Amino acid sequence: MFPLGRTTMTPGARRALLAAGQSPAAFLERHIRLDPGELCEEDVLENKRALLDGSRVFSSYRTSLDVRLWVLTEAD
Repeated sequence: MFPLGRTTMTPGARRALLAAGQSPAAFLERHIRLDPGELCEEDVLENKRALLDGSRVFSSYRTSLDVRLWVLTEAD
């Protein structure tokens, strides 16, 4: 749906994914398909607007160990 550009990960996200034995790729794939995860309806609508105006798109997911992760795509 949109280009990711350069991807980075915080140390906390890295630790959470390693502890859960999960790959960041699965979360990135959901993000680029606009699967919002645990976002409220207002934030889902904000993401739809972001696709039109080029602003930030974000998503929120939980690892298998119930740790919340945020995936953000910032506009350049």
